[in-house]
Amino acid sequence: MKGTMVTAVAALVALALTGCVRVDTTPQDGTAPPRTSSTAVPSDSTGSSTSGSSTPSSPGASSTSKPRLPVVDLTPETGQTYLAAFPASGMMSPPKVLGPWIEQWHLDGTKLTYREIICTGTAVRTATGTLEDGPDGKVVRWIDNGEGEADDPWIGNAETETTSLKITDSDVRAPLHEKAVSDTDGQTRAFVRHCKDAGEEVADFLGVGSK
Repeated sequence: MKGTMVTAVAALVALALTGCVRVDTTPQDGTAPPRTSSTAVPSDSTGSSTSGSSTPSSPGASSTSKPRLPVVDLTPETGQTYLAAFPASGMMSPPKVLGPWIEQWHLDGTKLTYREIICTGTAVRTATGTLEDGPDGKVVRWIDNGEGEADDPWIGNAETETTSLKITDSDVRAPLHEKAVSDTDGQTRAFVRHCKDAGEEVADFLGVGSK
């Protein structure tokens, strides 16, 4: 009797506070009722349940495959291109370079594009700027250093939005930097040698690599 009164009081309190009463459906003999779920779990066509994560649609699908980056054209048809090939240089390499790389300076009118390209033929940095007349030759005013900033793209240089350049028909040189030359074929061959010496795969676009 005492237990029945306690249950009734608890039900009245719940009704007053929430406006609803939870009915205890546990049988008096102490056995628990079968548990049911009010939330349906969707399943895929194979019958396996899904919970916000996707699985490969076929055994041959690879979850680790990465999209291939576009291969850089080292000798565009328009404008003037200068290249400078470098072997693997450890800590002296640019921040995003681990092995050999080749620098590309491409002038097309007043637009300058600077790239650091690795053996796969992809650019790990692309900086853009506008070529202007300076007090002592030409100046490139950087628009984007490859990281969204109007700053020169080289490690070790003081922050600056402009960089002076010495430009001739045969080469281009920036302060504290190796010159890049218009002998694109010779620099491409040197780049291929550096990549092979480092045991790295050379991009297909470097046709001279097989010569």
